[in-house]
Amino acid sequence: MESKIDRKKHLIKMSSFMLSGMLILTLQATDVKAANPVVLVIDPGHGGNDSGAIGTYNGKSYYEKNMTLSIAKELKTKLEATGRYKIYMTRETDTYKSLTYRTDYAREKNADALISVHINSAGSSATGAEVEIPNTSLYPQLHTEGENIANSILKEISSLGIKKRGAFTRNSANGTKYSDGSIADYYAIVRGAKSNAMTGIIVEHAFISNPTELGKYLSTEAKLKALGRADAKGINNYYSTHEPVSIVRESDYALVYDYNYYINKYSDLKKAYGTNRNAVFNHFLKYGMNEGRQAIASFNVSYYKQNYADLQKAYGNDTKAYYNHYIKYGYNEGRVADKLISSTTQPTSSVQNVTTYKGINYSAVYNQDYYYKNNPSIQSQFKATDGAGLIKNFVESGMAKGLRGSANFDVNSYRLEYPDLRAAYGDNLKNYYMHYIRYGAKEKRKTTGTTQMVGYVTKLDGVDYSSVYDFNYYINKYSDLKNAYGAYNDQAVLNHFVKYGMNEGRQAKSTFDVNSYRLQYPDLRAAYGNDLKNYYMHYIHYGVKEGRKTTGTTQMVGYVTKLNGIDYSAVYDFNFYINKYSDLKKAYGTYNDQAVLNHFVKYGMKESRQASSQFILSYYRANYEDLRKAYGNNNAAYYLHYIKYGKNEGRIANRLPQPNTITRPTAPNNSQSSQNTTSQLYEISGAPKATEAQMVKYYSSKANFPTYYSSHDSEVKTINDFVHVYYQEATAEGIRPEVAFAQMCNETGFLTYTGKVKIEQYNFAGLGSVDASKPSNTFKSVREGIRAHIQHLKAYAIKNPTLKYPLVDARYQYVTKGSAQYVEWLGSQENPNGVGWATDKNYGNILRKIINDILAVK
Repeated sequence: MESKIDRKKHLIKMSSFMLSGMLILTLQATDVKAANPVVLVIDPGHGGNDSGAIGTYNGKSYYEKNMTLSIAKELKTKLEATGRYKIYMTRETDTYKSLTYRTDYAREKNADALISVHINSAGSSATGAEVEIPNTSLYPQLHTEGENIANSILKEISSLGIKKRGAFTRNSANGTKYSDGSIADYYAIVRGAKSNAMTGIIVEHAFISNPTELGKYLSTEAKLKALGRADAKGINNYYSTHEPVSIVRESDYALVYDYNYYINKYSDLKKAYGTNRNAVFNHFLKYGMNEGRQAIASFNVSYYKQNYADLQKAYGNDTKAYYNHYIKYGYNEGRVADKLISSTTQPTSSVQNVTTYKGINYSAVYNQDYYYKNNPSIQSQFKATDGAGLIKNFVESGMAKGLRGSANFDVNSYRLEYPDLRAAYGDNLKNYYMHYIRYGAKEKRKTTGTTQMVGYVTKLDGVDYSSVYDFNYYINKYSDLKNAYGAYNDQAVLNHFVKYGMNEGRQAKSTFDVNSYRLQYPDLRAAYGNDLKNYYMHYIHYGVKEGRKTTGTTQMVGYVTKLNGIDYSAVYDFNFYINKYSDLKKAYGTYNDQAVLNHFVKYGMKESRQASSQFILSYYRANYEDLRKAYGNNNAAYYLHYIKYGKNEGRIANRLPQPNTITRPTAPNNSQSSQNTTSQLYEISGAPKATEAQMVKYYSSKANFPTYYSSHDSEVKTINDFVHVYYQEATAEGIRPEVAFAQMCNETGFLTYTGKVKIEQYNFAGLGSVDASKPSNTFKSVREGIRAHIQHLKAYAIKNPTLKYPLVDARYQYVTKGSAQYVEWLGSQENPNGVGWATDKNYGNILRKIINDILAVK
């Protein structure tokens, strides 16, 4: 039986070259072939009468089933060329295969993973590649493996220019459960693979529904093969550094278990589990062996126990142990398990423990029974009773390989524990055994339980790096170091840290983080700039004695705020600014506070960028008519005014002002007419009270209309166009346009979008932005975004609304219809029913003030 654990790593050389603008990947195998190949089943999605998704490009129709087959064939070819994979395909022609067939086929092939190849389909603007992976139910390790394989594949697909959407899980929509009661996966491929204890993923390469993506990435055989090669490179990159996840499978118990035999032999199992193969196997593992049930014709545990006195002595009434013994040892030893044998053929004495070889007694580090049982590679070469052969193998081969020969001696632990032995013997493992036999046992040295290196080197060229360096932390944090130097070469690892690690900013001790140290101290940044090594050396020579803080700082402390005699701190916060704008972080990095301040002063203020939570240009400008008259469209002048005067004058710069008088209306009751309590409130529905001209003039007095829309939207080019669409959509649904427009001004900061929602989302009312963990709603045009806004507003205003146009508001269903028929009630704190559009205090009253200002425009 093939062992998943004993797989030898296989080196893959990869070369790439560009051909006709497309990435061509060639995987070249070394001469060494994998002893135990990774077994993969590749599943080209759809086929036969199931065409999958269909797309059209340049008048030609394209079928998903054909595309997936082309990608899958190239994937198979490239992986097989490496020599380290055994590849099967669920179909190699245009034939239909059920989803159950596909997962059953993967189980029959004992696959390590099932890779299902698909092409995505949604709206015409959808883009990118994604991978569906297992959830964390039943076997969490399959989720981890699936996610890692997915990310490796997506990295290569994205190198072709396709957007990386990510790896996603999806749970069963109808409550289907796995055999352990946990929620099942939604997709049959993923669910079926997991039920058979293997990783199953679905690779959605691009969108056939998007004509641009179809033409660019899917429209020719060459382009499809490029995707297959990208898949192959991603998969190979993962398996070149990872062993396949090993989970107990039917094949591991094939010597003692057969599903059909077991289910047909015991009617209670068939009644309880039907054809649920996974549940039947779990029963065998959890109960069947302990109960002594026979699950295959060739193994009867009762016979096996009776046949061998040595097993009875070793295992007594531990029935399950007899099954495991037969799998690990009994079958290879030729033991009889399917019938009773005569007592004359049974072993009559225990195995003799031979520990001496060529005059040396190895008993301090060797026990024959332990060596045989704990080194599977030995079991195929010797019998457990071959004492002479086993001791010879241990001395002449096993010690040099570091094989463990006794529960009382672990050569790796011994090596890690003693620096004097490492200095003397280096990588010569046999000498560690011999040292213990000759000296260590008498010295009572520790031989087990050490998993971290003791007494590692910390000094180099007269400098002690121990305050910033811990060998065990460093080697375990960076896999490239362990791969390069192994787990024991502490001198070479220290050399790497001093020569390269510090310059690269690597963390080598949990108590010292150079990035934190750099962020914490402006004096060090001024002295050392980007010379990372000097930060480490400063701490070694001075910082330790000064008691400086070395971890936990994630925001820059003491950043520069003054330039040319002006202190910009009232409107500028380096950490806020650099984290808000990715272009700045990309251009200047995380530490160049002087360059970032220069950008803000030279460009940022002119571009109306927000650099502090306390100052938002659009609000400051909208709040004060005297400033608008004085500065017009001179954006930088508003910042400078606030710095010099506005802050000291107590002017509001981070929000729109609240009305001076706030009243909370109460819901009418039987003895109180609604007219008396709501006559002063502003109804959301009804005939317009403001004209388009008033709305245009009001907006123009507060802000400039963004140029983004004129270059990205086919209909709206000016503020007049924008207002006209609001007027059309609102009046069509019976909603007052001035109400929706006022809300838009408040929610978007007069279309400056300083919050979570971005301008390219065409989201004018913050729809879907309440949950920080999820993306807010995105619409495909200005009109669609406005339509969604109006529909959402109508849901609040009307108890039983009917929509004139098809529903585009994804949040419409969550609104309690008719719960806020007045503007003032849109804030939940002022709504007598306790519900509303927003939870901000005086939200509706702020909107009412904007409406009043619009109506006052002449």
